[in-house]
Amino acid sequence: MKKKNSLTGRSLFREVLAKGIKIQDRYIRIYVFDRNKEELNKDRNDCIDSNTTRIGITLTRHFGKAYERNKMRRRIKALYRKLLPNINGEYNIIVKPDKGFKHLPLFEEEVVITRMLVKAGILQQR
Repeated sequence: MKKKNSLTGRSLFREVLAKGIKIQDRYIRIYVFDRNKEELNKDRNDCIDSNTTRIGITLTRHFGKAYERNKMRRRIKALYRKLLPNINGEYNIIVKPDKGFKHLPLFEEEVVITRMLVKAGILQQR
């Protein structure tokens, strides 16, 4: 995933968690903030391309060992890389997978994430 598509910075994460909408599933939580509706941390947004959707992934140590967390980050980034061309708009997205998410097969992970993005209204249903 390109750097311009990564959500970085503690203040941005806090604002998305506070002002964004929360969509929850059995295995994962996604927070979505529409940057078109409200400018988020304007001084930070000026230096980043504003026509992009940015994604942040958070995993705690409760999820598993470092290699498991890194593997899950890579898998989620790969899924979003595949879905990004279908997302129109400027969104900040935070993904928080639960422990059970790592036991899902890859195709089921894609189904869960796609369903949640459709539910959030940022992805058209296939």
